[in-house]
Amino acid sequence: MLGLVFLLVSIACGGGGGGGGPTEPLPNPTIASVNPNQARPGDQVTITGSNLGGAQSSVTFAGVAAQVSTASATSIVAIVPIIAAGPATVTVTSGSRSGSFSGFSVLSATPVVSTISPNPVRAGETLIISGQNLRASVGLALSQTVLVLIDAVTVVPLSVTNTEIQIQVPVNITPGIHVLRVNVDGEPSNSVSFQVEIFTVTGTYLAQGPIVLNTCGIGDPVGTINTFEIAMTDSRPTLTGRIGAIPLQGTLTSGGSFNISHVEGTITERLEGNMIATPQGDVGFSARSTTSSSVLACSIIWDIIGARFTTVPTSKIPSATNNVSHGSEDSLRGEALRSMMTLKMQ
Repeated sequence: MLGLVFLLVSIACGGGGGGGGPTEPLPNPTIASVNPNQARPGDQVTITGSNLGGAQSSVTFAGVAAQVSTASATSIVAIVPIIAAGPATVTVTSGSRSGSFSGFSVLSATPVVSTISPNPVRAGETLIISGQNLRASVGLALSQTVLVLIDAVTVVPLSVTNTEIQIQVPVNITPGIHVLRVNVDGEPSNSVSFQVEIFTVTGTYLAQGPIVLNTCGIGDPVGTINTFEIAMTDSRPTLTGRIGAIPLQGTLTSGGSFNISHVEGTITERLEGNMIATPQGDVGFSARSTTSSSVLACSIIWDIIGARFTTVPTSKIPSATNNVSHGSEDSLRGEALRSMMTLKMQ
């Protein structure tokens, strides 16, 4: 009888056999704050609250798992994973329980430019920009979110990945040192300096200009406008070419100035000037063309401008195979001098 009473008392008090009555369910994690409440991928944030679980807890930002540095029941330090910029729900999971916080935003990752190649680069060529965080946010147009600025000039990329951007250097950019930076979702990168050389000048040019000096007393008078076919081959610093059929050779600087000439007997042909380009990408030059005779101590000088072309009616271009010979000083008289020096189009 006493045993029965003891058993009943034991059951009523929750004892006996190691069994217990119903237990209260553990509460879900509660996130009170995320500090700071705006951060970039890779930044560290502190999550505070209650029932956060401790060392076995996991954290996600917009569903993407984050690395947890330290954790306790009231505080977790986590690193924002690589996700798109914008609002991101932070969720702490402990076992089968979880709690969320919606007052957090991911900022754009700071783009970093590490290298630019080639450097120096010629105007008009493709420039490769290497670095990190160079890609725009997911789902946004590249033309709206990734821009390259050379000094104050905006250049839209040809292609973009997270580690590489390719652009075409504007053909009319001034040769010299320039500063480049990248904007991703409005976030600027570090600035990097690089050097621009002029575009390649290889090609054939149609040039025209007046005679500004004629001390030879023969040939066309001052003011006569002549037209020339001028070819150039850019092997910088060497520049070769021809005026009509007369070969020229000299130098071309990275800044665009050139000086090419040809000496045959007592006759010197010289072309010197500067390469230019328009915002539309057209290539040309302004120059002075001089034919001089050391025996007659005279010169004929033209101030000319030229534009590179790809197709021009052949009937308007002097043949590059014309057999033009400088000959003796007697050949500098009359029509012979005029034919040799002006190469006037027929």
